[in-house]
Amino acid sequence: MGKGGIDYGMGQTNVDHENGIRYGVIPVNDVVQAWADSSEADYGCEECESKLEFEAEQAELPEDEREEFDTSECICDEPRAFVLDDGEYLASQGGDDSDIFILKSPYYTYAAFCSPCAPGAGHLRNLLSPEDGVKTYCFGDDWFDDEIPCPYTVYRVVDDAVVYQPKVIEKTNAEKSEKFRIARFLWGIDNEFCPKCGLLYCECERE
Repeated sequence: MGKGGIDYGMGQTNVDHENGIRYGVIPVNDVVQAWADSSEADYGCEECESKLEFEAEQAELPEDEREEFDTSECICDEPRAFVLDDGEYLASQGGDDSDIFILKSPYYTYAAFCSPCAPGAGHLRNLLSPEDGVKTYCFGDDWFDDEIPCPYTVYRVVDDAVVYQPKVIEKTNAEKSEKFRIARFLWGIDNEFCPKCGLLYCECERE
């Protein structure tokens, strides 16, 4: 077994072949507000019945009498997906899927491979150290908030620089500590944070 566990994609699926970074998979509930604010519904208008019927009708008309399809007339009731494509991120969530696939990002972190359901992708709830994990596209720390802070170290793709590291919330602040404990439980983070510098992964000699 190599880094990150078993690669069910055999290095061929759910990976950016330009740089080897794995697509990231994250439950939508972990970034629900940011995702709702950033993504757009895709109703599949390119393939919906109303458009296909309209185009069939237009094909029977002379070219100078043909019109463009008005998407407001689309009869699709439910979105088939939610998509983010803003030039920085490329991410998608299936209409009935509870996970978001991050296909492009200026950031990555280290994670374990997903199960065969998403072969070759990295799961952003199964975080690993750089020595044990695989590079996995992720959202930046600004996608999280004080209630559930970003749980992983964020690296910049262009230069591998660390732009964010999770900190231990002060033990003297009981309310914040409890929120962070809940966040760690939700994310399934078992690693201990360094008592010296407060980072999840560091080079300190831990006691």
